Amino acid sequence: MAGPLWIGVDGGATSVRAVTFEDGPTGRLRSAGRRARQDWITPTAFEPPVLESQLGDLDANGHLDASRLHPDEALEGTARLHTLANLIAELTFGVQVTEVHVGICLPGRVDPSGRSIVACLNGPRLPDALDRWALELEGRNLTLAQPVDRIHSDGEAAGWGEDLAEGGAFTEVRCALYLGVGTGVAEAAKSRGGHLDVAGLRELGPAPWEAPSAFGDQVDAAAGLRGMQARWRKECGPGLRLLDAVRREDPRAIAILMDGARALADHAATRVEALGSRGEPVERIVLGQRASELWTAPEFAPIYRRAFEQRFVQAPEVVASRLLEAPALGALGAALGRVAALRAGS
Repeated sequence: MAGPLWIGVDGGATSVRAVTFEDGPTGRLRSAGRRARQDWITPTAFEPPVLESQLGDLDANGHLDASRLHPDEALEGTARLHTLANLIAELTFGVQVTEVHVGICLPGRVDPSGRSIVACLNGPRLPDALDRWALELEGRNLTLAQPVDRIHSDGEAAGWGEDLAEGGAFTEVRCALYLGVGTGVAEAAKSRGGHLDVAGLRELGPAPWEAPSAFGDQVDAAAGLRGMQARWRKECGPGLRLLDAVRREDPRAIAILMDGARALADHAATRVEALGSRGEPVERIVLGQRASELWTAPEFAPIYRRAFEQRFVQAPEVVASRLLEAPALGALGAALGRVAALRAGS
């Protein structure tokens, strides 16, 4: 019997994935089993402008005019929107459904409307992204039950996912912190008053891509996989990947991974301290995305855990997320109208 198709989209620095979800027996979201993934197409040799330059391109209201983009950046952005539309087409092809709902999270900073990416460290900026993407869907004869009204960050979406999913790590606690490691570092926080939005997180301190670290220029560069890999390449030259070198017990690689873990643990401590000063003690730190693997895999866990054990002598507990697709699930939850209650702390 045909029914609705629910799709969550999670874009990263190098690839994007789309996943179908459904309600489980408890009424919480779970994977429905269909997935699609594609690497971003990179038709040019584009490199993102430095962040200060990108922010300088914004007008007084935080919006970005497309004329500010170099032609290569504009072409890269168009290629990404093609890829996003192709993913939805792949998941809907040959499927009998009554309606399609989509939620989306992408890397970068959005404008006040939430419909454009106006700054991005690891990819092109996307002015008018959702309007242009809607045209891409129309060109493939795809109609959504309702338009996607906002692009979410992978951090905030992951936090929602941990609270909306079966087996989510936020469901049993009132105050928690999520830190996801991929190319960079994503974060989310749940307080007694509800999930914090980007502005709420900023009240706790600078974002990972702005916050200084003793182990690198910023937390994002020190603890993210791209920054650690760049440091490994600089010190040891091209060849073996950092994590492969850790598996071979290379002491130089182990030291870089330990520094990355310490940078992440230090950032977590600043968040825990800030929330605690407001009378909201953090009960749980959830490590997601690749940090989940680094926390649990036997070849990495002794290194990664040592950094957190040294930083946190006692509570809060630190756990690995069991949801590899938490950002996609959370983005879909927003599209389905299930996030409002989380923001309100209900």
